[in-house]
Amino acid sequence: EPPSKEFTEEICNKILSYDSVLGIHDLVIHNYGPGKTFITVHVEVDSKTDILVSHDMMDNIERDFKEQLDLLLTIHMDPIETNDELTNIFSNNTLDVLMSIDPIIKYHDFRIVKGNTHINVLFDVVVPQKYKYKDEELVKKIIELLQPKCEEFVKIKVNFIINVDKEYV
Repeated sequence: EPPSKEFTEEICNKILSYDSVLGIHDLVIHNYGPGKTFITVHVEVDSKTDILVSHDMMDNIERDFKEQLDLLLTIHMDPIETNDELTNIFSNNTLDVLMSIDPIIKYHDFRIVKGNTHINVLFDVVVPQKYKYKDEELVKKIIELLQPKCEEFVKIKVNFIINVDKEYV
């Protein structure tokens, strides 16, 4: 059975309370009984922060969860760009497009890979378990609306690699 909304919020709020945590996603909670709750989560940090500093923070968060809550937490660290103008523009365009399709859609793991002839834009969208669009339909709709906005700005080909995640919590 899924964890309670209150428990999930407690986990999210505790992780987000650490100074260098910019966001979280892909939270998975497995409860096998008292003292046997396993949690995995992706934690977003600034890509410009020294990796050893970020990794130390992840270790501290995992240790705090074990000592304070008796929960076994495993963190996947996702470095994200926070000060790249093109990434910010494309991210804002993506948010606008997703909101125009359906405000319930969320996204994460947003990044761009710049090349001389094209730019790859990669991200995950999160939708409810039973969503009105099939995954392929949604991806096609996003690309149809987003590609002209992005290509107009950069004047080169923009490719999209979009993964559809289902919301489990």
